[in-house]
Amino acid sequence: MTFLPLERMLERTRRHGADSDTALFTELLYAGEFILKATVAAFVACIEDDRENHRYRLLHGLVRADGIGEWSRALDDVLTGTATQHLSSALFGARRSFTERLGTGSWQREVVCLLHGAVTGTNTAPRPVPDRVALRTWFQSFVELRNKTRGHGAPTPAMCAKVAPQLRESIELLSSNNPIFFLPWAYLHRSLSGKYRVVELGGDQSIFQPLKTVLAVDGENYRDGVYMSAANYRLVELLHSDVDASDFFLPNGSFNSETYELHSLITDNRLKGDSNPYIAAAGERPPSETEGKPELDTLGRVFTNLPNPTSGYIRRPQLEEEIHETLLNDRHPIVTLVGRGGIGKTSLALRALQRVAETDRFDVILWFSARDIDLDRLRSETS
Repeated sequence: MTFLPLERMLERTRRHGADSDTALFTELLYAGEFILKATVAAFVACIEDDRENHRYRLLHGLVRADGIGEWSRALDDVLTGTATQHLSSALFGARRSFTERLGTGSWQREVVCLLHGAVTGTNTAPRPVPDRVALRTWFQSFVELRNKTRGHGAPTPAMCAKVAPQLRESIELLSSNNPIFFLPWAYLHRSLSGKYRVVELGGDQSIFQPLKTVLAVDGENYRDGVYMSAANYRLVELLHSDVDASDFFLPNGSFNSETYELHSLITDNRLKGDSNPYIAAAGERPPSETEGKPELDTLGRVFTNLPNPTSGYIRRPQLEEEIHETLLNDRHPIVTLVGRGGIGKTSLALRALQRVAETDRFDVILWFSARDIDLDRLRSETS
C-alpha cells in the first residue's frame, strides 16, 4: 500500500498542475515541501528518549518554524548532527539511504541531479553535482529553489516551463524511493472496548493487527494520532489527521503562547494546534508525570514521594499481582522490569508501589526516575 498522504499530495499536483506550467511549478513546490516535512516528522518521531531530550528540542523548533529552512536543518541534525546518536536502530537503513554518498546509477544521485537542473533553470549557478553525492543534499537544494522562486518574486511562465519537467521527475523519483514512505503508517483511535480502530495509511499493516484484538485491552494506551512502526509504535507528533484520515496537516509557524498554525499542503486548509506541550524552553525538559514529588508525604502506611497515578493507565491485574508479591518477598532485593520503550513499565511499577504502600512491609518508599535525575551522579555522591 502506498503512503496515503503522499498519494493525495501527488494527486493534487497532477490535478491542479494540468492548468499551466506556472500552476504545475507551484504545485510541485507544495509537493516538495510536503516530502521534506513528512520525512523530517518521521525521523524526529524515531529519536529515542535521552537525558538532553533531543526529540523535544527538535519539536520545539519545528512548531515555531516560519520557513522550511529550519526543517532542512532539523533533518541534517537527525541524520548527521547531535541527535543522530539517539536515532532508533530501526531507522539506520533509512538514514543510510540519505547520508551515503552514491554515484552514477543510483536513484539518489539521479534525484539530486534532476533537482540541480531545475535550480540551474532559475538562472542561478549552483555548484556542480559531485561524482558521489548524498540524498540529504536534495532537501538543502529544494529549500534554495523554493525560497528563490516563492520568497523573492514570482517566477515567469517561461522559467516555469523550463524548470517544471525536471522538478517533477525529481519529485516523482524521490516519492517512489524514499524509504520513509514504505514504513507501516496508521492512524490509531482507541475505542471504549480497549481495542483500536486502525486506519491504514501505508506500508505493511500486519504490524498493527494486535491493536485490533483483545490483546490491546491490557496493552499500552496510545493516544489518538498518526503512528509509524519502527521497532515499536511511534506517534508522529508533527503530522496531524483525524480518524477518517480526511486530511493531513503539518506545522506552519505562527506560534504563540496558546496556538500555532497547522497547514494542509493537500487541501490548503488550516487549523490551530495546541502550543502548550511546546512552551517549555528547548533547554529544559517538559514536565514529566512520572517525576517524583519534591517532598515526602503519607500514602497508605508509608512516607513516600511517589508521583500521582499516570493518566490513561490501563489495568494489568496479573502483572500487578506478580510484581506486588515479588516486592514483598525478601528473597528479591532487586526487581527489574524489562520491555521495549513505551510499553508501560513505569506506569506498571507505579501501580505496584502504590499497592505496596498500603501494606506494613516498608516505612518509606523513595522514587527516583532516570528521566529526571542523573542516577550515576547520585550513586557517586552517596557512595
